[in-house]
Amino acid sequence: MSHRAGAAAGQPATSPVDLSRVCRFGANATFPEGPDPDSVIGKKVVERILDAIETQTMVRFLSGPGVGKSATVRSVCEAAGYDTFVINVPSLYPERLAIPMPVQHKGTRVLETVLTNDLLRRERPLVLIVEEPSRAPSQVVASQLMELYNGSIAGVPIPNLAAIIACDNDASHAGVSVMDLAQGSRWRTVAVTRADTPFKAALADRFPDVDLAPAFEAYERIETRWPGALDKLQPRTLEHVLYNILRGQPAEWGLPLLAGPRDHLRDSEGRVVTHEALPMLAAALNRPYLRDADMADKTRTAVRRAITEGRTLLIQGAPGVGKTAYVTSVAAEYADRYRVVYLNGPNDSPDNRVAPMPDGEGGFAMWLTRDLRDPDDPRGIIVILDEIWRARTAVMNMFLEVLQERTFCGVDVNIHAIIAMTNPREVHGVPMHVGKPDRAHADRFDMSIDVTSDLSLAYEWLIDAYGEVAEVVIDWHKECLDDTARVFANPRVLEGMIIAWRRELDKQDSRPGYKADQEVLEECVPLLRERAPVPLHDLYAMLSKRTVPQISRILRDLDRYVELLAQRDEHGGPVHGGAHEEVLSAIKQCELSQLQKAREGILALVRHLPQQFKFSLISGNKGDRQRYFIDLFVEVERQAAARAR
Repeated sequence: MSHRAGAAAGQPATSPVDLSRVCRFGANATFPEGPDPDSVIGKKVVERILDAIETQTMVRFLSGPGVGKSATVRSVCEAAGYDTFVINVPSLYPERLAIPMPVQHKGTRVLETVLTNDLLRRERPLVLIVEEPSRAPSQVVASQLMELYNGSIAGVPIPNLAAIIACDNDASHAGVSVMDLAQGSRWRTVAVTRADTPFKAALADRFPDVDLAPAFEAYERIETRWPGALDKLQPRTLEHVLYNILRGQPAEWGLPLLAGPRDHLRDSEGRVVTHEALPMLAAALNRPYLRDADMADKTRTAVRRAITEGRTLLIQGAPGVGKTAYVTSVAAEYADRYRVVYLNGPNDSPDNRVAPMPDGEGGFAMWLTRDLRDPDDPRGIIVILDEIWRARTAVMNMFLEVLQERTFCGVDVNIHAIIAMTNPREVHGVPMHVGKPDRAHADRFDMSIDVTSDLSLAYEWLIDAYGEVAEVVIDWHKECLDDTARVFANPRVLEGMIIAWRRELDKQDSRPGYKADQEVLEECVPLLRERAPVPLHDLYAMLSKRTVPQISRILRDLDRYVELLAQRDEHGGPVHGGAHEEVLSAIKQCELSQLQKAREGILALVRHLPQQFKFSLISGNKGDRQRYFIDLFVEVERQAAARAR
């Protein structure tokens, strides 16, 4: 059972190890004099690692996801003077570590199994860190691991091997298989909790300018007040929550989305305590506690932040709302610094992205496709993982390695930011062919946002691309459909309707007597088992009459509407109250681009609106829309003051 044959003589001293070398964090706002290693890292992990190296036994650290096992093991081994090599078992396949290569031997060409350069080219004794062995994707890989545990691969001893250490998730998580006796009996299994890892020092190092001490105190109070709540707020999730709080974003964005509902914090009785517990962290940091509903323009905010700060983002939304198109278009704005690599869950695979190639020096290296590793392009990479939860197992594991290590099949890739998209598993009762990720998969994102109802970006794009016909269709979409119908008539469907009707308009203009038919619109409505419930009569009538959007009709008759709005009775009240209601309704229906385009006309209208109407335009909007109206009313007051002079 021992792998002693692969170990090197003259290994580094393994006892004692200076914990300050393991906890290699400098001074910061949380620890002005640097963290005390004895208070931020459990000695049990250090002792078990060093004991495994000295005795040539294998140790497996076991816990739930996100407690910091891997980072701690790596820090201890490197502090003790060892090289480390991480093997991500979920993305492992036989050709990644060893391949047969033709060589010339005594005048005869033969095949000889060689190891990857990452295992051959080691100056110091090596510790293999085996990530998630219980997620082996196939029996082939599981069998390969059995030999690996004996210190060799495909019959070739691993040179300089000092120890093999595993970091694994416990069996309570989906995707984790039960080890059989042949595997399980090889390991000394050690349970690890967050108390055994230096997560506080690591988080303080990630946010060096912020004093996290009050947040750590609040973190512990959460567990005292709601026992069990921290099971869903382990250090990795805590980092995401803190990041969003500190960036002025909803704290709940740090909690994972599980292809549908968000995985909220729950106490030991199963009661949701998210919006009671997370405000304690925000208050400790003197930051406001925001909820998802408080966030205007959340897609814009999250995508641009992910790109500018090099973060990971998951966007969940119903089909056809324009997630991929929007992310791609925004990423293109940063083309001078970053290039986009698009990976598709249902269609990508390791086989078409990477291959082992001999290097001519007795080993081999993994070669990636040019878009992943272009020697002529030094720009960082924005990876777009589309349809992430529709990927089959091999591709999902490939994606997880990209997310966790920012490597691809063990090869370092110049990844700057990662943005993933997915549909929920169900949309208004209609099941989607989307797999349900377990928490270890979903909890890899700094930000996770649900944009199912965030249609403003799609509306803006349609108006910009198709003009007035799009404005009419969008007016219908907002005014005439209920929430269920809007899900089926998503922006992708709206685009199809707009294109179809524009062609009908061309025919009407070129063929005297030609009459458009509602059938061209019906053909765009999704046909599942039957036609989706999307009533089209109002849209057909609006388009047939070539109706313009409500605001366009008002602006075309601007002078008359201004005159109506300006008239007052002897008590100072409006004479034509209906006109005020009509104008207010039209302005509220406008997208921001429409408001900006018609600013001068809207300025003339709102000057005569009652004060409560003006207030509703400010209080009823957020973000850029709210700023638009604030600036508009400031301009109204400025012009009024100028006239008074």
